Amino acid sequence: MKIHSQPSNEAPASSAPPADSSAEVMEIDIYRASTDRSKLMSVIAGTDLSTLQFPSTLDEDLHSVRPYKAGVTLTRGTSALGLDVEDIFRQILAQGFAAHALKASGSIEMGVRMGVRPE
Repeated sequence: MKIHSQPSNEAPASSAPPADSSAEVMEIDIYRASTDRSKLMSVIAGTDLSTLQFPSTLDEDLHSVRPYKAGVTLTRGTSALGLDVEDIFRQILAQGFAAHALKASGSIEMGVRMGVRPE
């Protein structure tokens, strides 16, 4: 795991306490892959990534990450722009980190009037 630092006013990361499986609120730090900015890794806020064991199947893009957002609060049962809150909770509780991507959805509606006049 290679972590690229970015200028920050925050204190250095330490080993965070284990996640509480009954927690409804979780504070996380989010890291972004250095090679693919849509791929993210989240951990309990303050976790030192060097203390975690990552599986050999971890996406290669996540082998080199940069800090993206620190101290993000997630609450179960609510939505967070671009994040699957339940999936992040589940992964962190199971393995100490969540490997995920920014998710986005939307729709576009277009209408065309072909010389039809409203009456």
